[in-house]
Amino acid sequence: MSHTQTLSISKMRNHSNTWLLVLAGLLIAAGISLYIFRYSLLETLINDQLHKQGIPLQSLSVLDISLNTLRLQDLTSGNN
Repeated sequence: MSHTQTLSISKMRNHSNTWLLVLAGLLIAAGISLYIFRYSLLETLINDQLHKQGIPLQSLSVLDISLNTLRLQDLTSGNN
């Protein structure tokens, strides 16, 4: 293997490592964003699903989310 080929392989590894670090950073940033906005995302999801079922939703507040529970407050539906 020539010196030029060795340098080429070394540069490819450096580029691969850089792209892996960029990808890992983006995944971490996406995870943090989802965690920060989890309540508003869940409220939107519930509102959209109830709207698809023809149930109008007037108000909803998500109090707590865990792996096996979901606490809602001020759930008001119907036509008023």
